[in-house]
Amino acid sequence: MFVPREGLVYLGSQIFDTSEPERLHRIGFIPGTSPVDYSMTDRYLATADVHGLVKLYDIADPIHPEFISQVDFAPAYEVSVEIAHDDQTMFVCHEDRFPIRGGVFSIDISNEQNPRILDTLTNSLIRPDLILYDDIAVVMDWDKFYTIDISNPAEMEVLDQVNNLGFMKIFDWDHNNRLVAVVGNEELKFFDLANPRNVRLLCESRVVPTVTMARSGNFAYFKSGTNIVTYDCTVIDSPDSLRAVSMSRSNYYLQVDGDKLIAGGAGLDVLDISSPESPALAGRFGFEGRIWNLFAMENYFVCAMTDTGYSYVLNAEDPTYVRLTSIITDADNYYRGRWSVYNVLDSGFILAHRDSARTKDTIGYYQTNDLERTPFWQIGKDERGNLENVFVDYPSGLAVLQIEDWGVEVYRISRNNLERFDLAGSVEWETPEAVCDFKNEMMLTKRASEEGDTCYLKLYDLTDPSEPRVVDEMSKMIQMNYTAISGKIRGSRLYLHNYELYLLELDLESGIALRDSLPWDWEVVNFDVKYDNLAVAVKDSGLYVVDWEVIDTPELTGFYRMPNVRQVVLQGERIYTVQYGRQAGYIVSIMDASEALGMEMAQEPIIPEIPGMKVFPNPFNSTLTISFTTGRNAYPPRLGIYDINGREVFSAADPNSRGKMTPPTPPAIAGGDFQTLVWDATAQPAGIYFVRLQAGTEIVTEKVVLIR
Repeated sequence: MFVPREGLVYLGSQIFDTSEPERLHRIGFIPGTSPVDYSMTDRYLATADVHGLVKLYDIADPIHPEFISQVDFAPAYEVSVEIAHDDQTMFVCHEDRFPIRGGVFSIDISNEQNPRILDTLTNSLIRPDLILYDDIAVVMDWDKFYTIDISNPAEMEVLDQVNNLGFMKIFDWDHNNRLVAVVGNEELKFFDLANPRNVRLLCESRVVPTVTMARSGNFAYFKSGTNIVTYDCTVIDSPDSLRAVSMSRSNYYLQVDGDKLIAGGAGLDVLDISSPESPALAGRFGFEGRIWNLFAMENYFVCAMTDTGYSYVLNAEDPTYVRLTSIITDADNYYRGRWSVYNVLDSGFILAHRDSARTKDTIGYYQTNDLERTPFWQIGKDERGNLENVFVDYPSGLAVLQIEDWGVEVYRISRNNLERFDLAGSVEWETPEAVCDFKNEMMLTKRASEEGDTCYLKLYDLTDPSEPRVVDEMSKMIQMNYTAISGKIRGSRLYLHNYELYLLELDLESGIALRDSLPWDWEVVNFDVKYDNLAVAVKDSGLYVVDWEVIDTPELTGFYRMPNVRQVVLQGERIYTVQYGRQAGYIVSIMDASEALGMEMAQEPIIPEIPGMKVFPNPFNSTLTISFTTGRNAYPPRLGIYDINGREVFSAADPNSRGKMTPPTPPAIAGGDFQTLVWDATAQPAGIYFVRLQAGTEIVTEKVVLIR
């Protein structure tokens, strides 16, 4: 978490306006994966993410950071970053668990498009905590910290080492006087760094167990469990505990912003510390627990939680200021299972709950103008098992209830009285199945194969719910992972998610037919469909919009950089997304779908994890097109072409090599985006050639055939 200026907070990839704590809201994103550490000057923002990727941004407008370049320290367990005040050098602490090692890196950013490592100090294990002064850096290890001379970033030198501190965190208590505070093992210690070659312990005291602290004047705020504890540190060798504020959830990061204390972690909390000895909660953003299911209606959306047993109903009539309307839970307070939410009318929704206490399951119809009511239908447990899922198809007047591995029950629902469910039929499975979707009197289920390496899809006809019949069973057409499969029926189409996206056609006479698949190499996390437009959440990337009206011709029409998207919902003219960040917890964002469907392509390129290359056509008879990327590798690429005897016949870096390329020199690679060049091989003999891309220690090779 980071406060770049008063009233603004960076939390994970989210940017929040905290100027009015009672109206906390998100106002933007930091492009790229979710950061865990930040550093900022008047000119630059540097972020470090959980993958070991350090990114540099231009922050002329801090609400809209613009990506410049990156340095990759993967594989890394944790990374910390600080920019020197002269904007010429960046320092990075890096910890890697496998193998156990760590390091401090100085990086020249005078050429912001091409950061360059100047020097490295390595150790068995350095935890990524870093404090920067004009000429020294303080770096934390597991039970010690170092002072390092950085007056010459190209030749860093360790000056002193303080040992036997135990597991701890280090904080800059008084920057001007070079006074640092160390917390851990229920101790608070202050060290004087005036002489960095001889660090001096000033005092130590007992405090609450904590590894998170923030300071405002003489007051220190410690995070301990779900409490924030205030200490008066006017006399640093005798801190006085004043008050503990219960936050009801664990926040891992604290930072002071004027007269506000920002607590970020599982959401965002703002405390008023205008009276520093008596902090009080002033605003809250986010949810307690994990969002299992989100459903959106006009002006409202519902977040069903899986950890706390709550369901939150929120008013989004003004999407810039979402208000919590109510929390649905059970009076007995033992609901700790899963919720599923299904739309019935714009005025209300059906909510089904699976009770992990295994005493009762509940289905209820709620109206947004009357949420203070008891669920109308409860299902007692029997030998068949728990309620696993509920699918409501209001237009057909049917609801399907899946009861664990036993099977399904089909109910008629009354259009005039939604509190009435009448049993119409059932299907008892011979082997366990699971319902993927139910629409238009068609039910699609999945069943794992005996080998476990694939699964089967089965289509049921529920036109007559008293006698459900199997129409078709599909297998072998797609190599499917049982646990990953989800599907959405839209008209006669089935959109199937299995890390990739497939388009199938359903017919109650002819059965299931595979028609198309998305051609892009995406790892799909979640998706939703409206008409023939898909909003697709892709791992470590963002939200893509695809027009799939024409089979065999899916068209990518838009992209929005949005890291860590877990769920996407299309409703009316809006796109709702659920994101998870290590710092921000679960966050719901709302976008204007009319703008999203017509938006331009990504502001930032999609960056694969490793170098990659595509060559075409292959075989070729005169020119070969090569598209390549260095991925998240910051090393300059080397691309060459070799004949069958290993002789280099072409080098992208050598304009005098035999053969030509277009353009004559490769574009600079800053950010791992794809580059394309064309090799003119008219002067080369026919035969086998190898295209070789190297970036650092990563090498990718493709065999191509030149024919005449």
